[in-house]
Amino acid sequence: VRLPGLSALGNGVIFKNKLFFYTKDDTGTFLYSTDGTLEGTVRVADNHSGTLFATEDAIFFSKYTSRSVGIELWTSDGT
Repeated sequence: VRLPGLSALGNGVIFKNKLFFYTKDDTGTFLYSTDGTLEGTVRVADNHSGTLFATEDAIFFSKYTSRSVGIELWTSDGT
């Protein structure tokens, strides 16, 4: 899937038959998931900071929350 204006930054992970990957444009870094179709490609989170891994039950990613909090580890069941 090619998303206009975005470039892939790092390796993705497969979780629940979807590819999770992060991209960057001139406004920030974003976590996306795709089923391989343009219609099935969605933004999962903004302000992604680079950490991305999955277990059997969850996907984990780091996200910059705020200046006072900084970077936090977030998790999702993929929904």
